[in-house]
Amino acid sequence: MVARKDPTGAEKLLRDFAKSRRRHRNARPLSPDLDADAYLDLGENVREFRRWYDRVGGPRDAESDIADLETLAAHCECSFAADLDFARLWDAAHPATLPLMRSRSFDLREYRRRSIWKRAKGEVEGGPLADQAEEHYARCREAYGTLMGRIATAIVSVFSSELDGLLAEYDAFKRRAAVMDFDDLLFTCREVLRQYPEVRAAAGERFLRILVDEFQDTDPVQAEILFLLAGSDESAGAWQERRLRPGQLFLVGDPKQAIYRFRGADLATYLTVRNAIEAQFPDNILRVTANFRSRPRILEHINGCFAGPLAAQQAGYVALQGTRDDADHGFPCVTKVSVDLLPNTRIDTSRDEEARVVAEICSRLIGNVELKLNNGDSRRLTPGDIALLAPVSTELWRYERALEEAEGPARAAVRAALSEYRRSRSQRAQLQRLKDAVSVPVRTLPFIFKPSLDVPSLERLAGALG
Repeated sequence: MVARKDPTGAEKLLRDFAKSRRRHRNARPLSPDLDADAYLDLGENVREFRRWYDRVGGPRDAESDIADLETLAAHCECSFAADLDFARLWDAAHPATLPLMRSRSFDLREYRRRSIWKRAKGEVEGGPLADQAEEHYARCREAYGTLMGRIATAIVSVFSSELDGLLAEYDAFKRRAAVMDFDDLLFTCREVLRQYPEVRAAAGERFLRILVDEFQDTDPVQAEILFLLAGSDESAGAWQERRLRPGQLFLVGDPKQAIYRFRGADLATYLTVRNAIEAQFPDNILRVTANFRSRPRILEHINGCFAGPLAAQQAGYVALQGTRDDADHGFPCVTKVSVDLLPNTRIDTSRDEEARVVAEICSRLIGNVELKLNNGDSRRLTPGDIALLAPVSTELWRYERALEEAEGPARAAVRAALSEYRRSRSQRAQLQRLKDAVSVPVRTLPFIFKPSLDVPSLERLAGALG
């Protein structure tokens, strides 16, 4: 039914709901609190608003909100006229879009007709009438929000009960096949460590040193497993309150690099663990600030850009310190390039012009900048010394084209570098086809890539595998 009414949104809705159930396996929705008379409060508040408006002779320009509220009340009354099956619940939760609703939402906005009342009735009389109108509207808005909340709870309850059956079938299939998925590995491990002290003790003795890198991408279940393994306090309530054994747990993480929220990683977990460790071992929180990659002036620019915005966040910001000498090539380490565009330039044209300017800069740099290597030697800058960073790869073709078309003595070197880049990209695509052809997950199929295996050979091999 959902797919018929919203084909594009149905899949996302079900996927998001399933992900929520995966993250919170033991969570259950509230019991539905909905009956056939649930809409009456909204209807009565809207009728009372109308009676008051007619009695005081309200201005015509202020009537549209009441008309919209009457439309909403009629929609809800119609939805509750028969048995409240799932289809009617879904229809009730999706009224027609009305002007008094927020953008891209079914929520009602605040009252915006006060100035109309004052213009129509004057400041002395219009002010109090505007206050009364706003109060009537607020009661209608609250009744509508309460009703939509109760409808949403009922819908979630139906979704959850349907998903319970599906999850039960999936669990039965895994038991029959004697397999576990990734979530099972995590949750089962946690439950065993929780419920069996002897297993927890044996595992804690076995893993004398536990090192976790990229800890900012850890989810709450994984963090609890670590504290169960490295903790010694049996009487602790919450897992983060367990007393850790000194020297057993070592964590490395950077909250600025937390990018795996879609897989359950939670920055709040990182902060919880950091605070728990700091409470037990105040001197054991080491802030790594040394940067071995970038020149000091680049780091100064980075600190200046990010210190303010990130310092206001809960994780805070730690300024980076350079370990390398300043560059002596005579060029600024960071520079801003402006691209001149005519008014009302189309976005595609502006992207092309930006790519042209970038290609021109690259062409001028190649062969004209002296690089000093770590071993003391020096050489001229080559295309392989330049990296172009972009938020997504969909627009990289513009830069490829602009680099090919760029004039100058470095044109041949740029074309050679692009040819090698495309060859490498094509080979990666062929490897992906091979992995797909043999129906083995990408992360589990090992490949030893031979430089002599060219693109035509990969194409023939992929074709042979289907």
